[in-house]
Amino acid sequence: MDLSPVVAAISDEGIESAGKAIALGVGAGNLRQFTGATLANGSKALTRALTVRGAVFDELEHLTRSCGLRWSVQDSALQIRAAGLPVGDRRGPLLRKDSGLIGDVELETVAKAEEGFAAGSVKATGICLLRTDLIPGVPFRVESEQFTGNLVCTATVHRGDTHATDGWVVEWTGRPYK
Repeated sequence: MDLSPVVAAISDEGIESAGKAIALGVGAGNLRQFTGATLANGSKALTRALTVRGAVFDELEHLTRSCGLRWSVQDSALQIRAAGLPVGDRRGPLLRKDSGLIGDVELETVAKAEEGFAAGSVKATGICLLRTDLIPGVPFRVESEQFTGNLVCTATVHRGDTHATDGWVVEWTGRPYK
């Protein structure tokens, strides 16, 4: 299924070309790599016309999840990836105590399946200094006493105070990746 026309339909203003993905003015990113996406019902094509109305975020979220995909906007471009897999061949940072890793890495075995994690899989969480290269969908490496290995970043939360010069951190979540 080619997601380009669907993304255009989701847009409030449409798109002039494949170079624009959403009314927010972001680029199409890797959208063309997902022309063979499969819907939850196994079909590669919509069985009837699709008309959506609502927030672009919500509609794009519903559509990509129904195809087993996740999306984000990185570097002003739409990035789509298969759930749990990295985006393209990008490489994230090496996190160690001397490169911004703060505190301990926590490892958890997921008891009940949750977004991005199957039941029984390992979920790693941690905190580091603000990093622009720690991006959901991008592999990165952690070297600490608790855990050493490669992860795919599944989520980030940036925290800080605009009235302070310190304390800006990224709370990250990842899953093991070979």
